[in-house]
Amino acid sequence: MGILWALSFVSLLAMPIYFRYDIAIMHISILLSSFILIQSILNGIQLCKHILLKRKNPAMSGFLARVRLIPAMMLGAVLLGQSVYTGYFIVKNIISLY
Repeated sequence: MGILWALSFVSLLAMPIYFRYDIAIMHISILLSSFILIQSILNGIQLCKHILLKRKNPAMSGFLARVRLIPAMMLGAVLLGQSVYTGYFIVKNIISLY
């Protein structure tokens, strides 16, 4: 699935550059950036939900199980907060609606 995403990103950005269609480059890059931002917010929510539901599971393996210095829920909250703050910053400062 990741290869499909990578190929679609490359083709969506390479074709307008090849044909020198500047307005399409801007709109396609905004579209792809918004997909990445929404995906990071959804992954942060999914991570927090996973940590809350599976925190008593001794079979939980992976990176979050090996982290001993930072509690997993704090790490999930930081990742989610970073994504939400980035979205807020973009809407407030870059996409001026006023």
